[in-house]
Amino acid sequence: MFQYQKEQETVKVGNVVIGLKGQPVLVGTGFHNPQATMEGTKEAVEKAKFLSRQTKIPFILDLFLKDEVEKRIDFADNLDVPFMIDGTAGEVRMKALRYCEETGLLDSCIYNSVNFGIKPEEEKVLYDVQPDVILALSYNPVDNSVAGKLKVFEDKLLPIVRKAKSKVIVDTAAMPIGNHAKDAVKSIPAFKAKFGFPTGNGIHNTSSTVKDASWELKSAFGSALISHSVLLGADFIMYGPVEHSEKVFPIVEIAKKLLNEGEE
Repeated sequence: MFQYQKEQETVKVGNVVIGLKGQPVLVGTGFHNPQATMEGTKEAVEKAKFLSRQTKIPFILDLFLKDEVEKRIDFADNLDVPFMIDGTAGEVRMKALRYCEETGLLDSCIYNSVNFGIKPEEEKVLYDVQPDVILALSYNPVDNSVAGKLKVFEDKLLPIVRKAKSKVIVDTAAMPIGNHAKDAVKSIPAFKAKFGFPTGNGIHNTSSTVKDASWELKSAFGSALISHSVLLGADFIMYGPVEHSEKVFPIVEIAKKLLNEGEE
């Protein structure tokens, strides 16, 4: 297990703490599939919660929002699970954040995310609302090496988070193979060593870009990337659709045992 001179911070969201030594957190996405239903997603989330209790690996729901913003946030709240506000449109994320403020849910959610392309109006909402936790996506449009990720975070994203008076978790921005894909994993200990913030990734975004490969091969590759991320100290792993929980939790449970071997 890595040892750092920099003090390692933790972040609490609902009943989940991100950043505890040797304790990765799993994040599954709900409603990313346009065909997903409330009932089907509820069943998948309950399964993830069961696996979380069974493996002692904490779970957070990444709530993908496009429409029905209030309804889906209420859905997550009723399931008693901490969640991320996620969506491709800034307008949707801002609306969701305002709703969480109105309903007293800021301590149960993570704003996903601030990134290089954030617009001034979204920054303003963050400064007004001051969410408890922000996810900073360290994608660098001109340099996705480890150094490039560190630079965009320090120069662009961290000042926004600090001005919003929020805590931060860092997503090392998984990329397709051929575009610094390995650096999303290599960046984990680099970020933790330099800043001490909880750090993880959505490494499934790399495995899903493998071309001319069977589903079985992509799945095996994804499992390897997730395990490698855990062994390099990832504090959280965003593993894609919450429906994949039955495959991912056992993988991370084994990787966690390897990570903590000899630490007891």
